[in-house]
Amino acid sequence: MSLINASEAASLVTSNTPNAATFTVTQTVVTTAGTPVQAAALAVPSNHGTTVQNSPTNASNALLVVANSSANALLATARVQLSRSQSVVLHVDDVSDIWVNASANGVTATIVVEA
Repeated sequence: MSLINASEAASLVTSNTPNAATFTVTQTVVTTAGTPVQAAALAVPSNHGTTVQNSPTNASNALLVVANSSANALLATARVQLSRSQSVVLHVDDVSDIWVNASANGVTATIVVEA
């Protein structure tokens, strides 16, 4: 899985489906660093991408990690680490498949779902 930043994400095609006419934006906050948080349930249409971004409003040194389980969010070898404003595109069937953790309290993950 490769990491991209927000400016690169604008120029990428995430799937071979037609452009989505709408999208949903939600946020998940890691209240306590070191305690993984599961994103809220939100169905993702088949063949649509979900972008997870370390919000640009977070502190410049705040790291966000993205994983597919609470346990993996704690393992350096089983997660993706994002610096501020970096993002990753995932293909999941529900946003609740995404777990986030952070290096500081109050770090926000912005999640964009193509609808």
